[in-house]
Amino acid sequence: MTAIYSEEEAADAPRGHVRIAGTDVDVVAYPINERDLCVLVNKAGVCVYRATIMHAFDPNLKPHMHPLINDTFVIRDLAAARAAFDRLLEKR
Repeated sequence: MTAIYSEEEAADAPRGHVRIAGTDVDVVAYPINERDLCVLVNKAGVCVYRATIMHAFDPNLKPHMHPLINDTFVIRDLAAARAAFDRLLEKR
């Protein structure tokens, strides 16, 4: 049986984690170097999406996403990434 995050658990998520209340989905983001950010979406504790936002911390370049695993896709802007995450949540 999979735990569903309560509003309180979502609010008390550790730094770098976003727990989505009413679901078993959490998003984890952490820097992998001085320029790039890694983003993972976990469902029931299993990674279902993983990507690196290249140049996320570089103010002179527009960020874009690059897959870390072969069966994902490249997202060129953050609005498209948000739409992809929303689609993942709809499938819960």
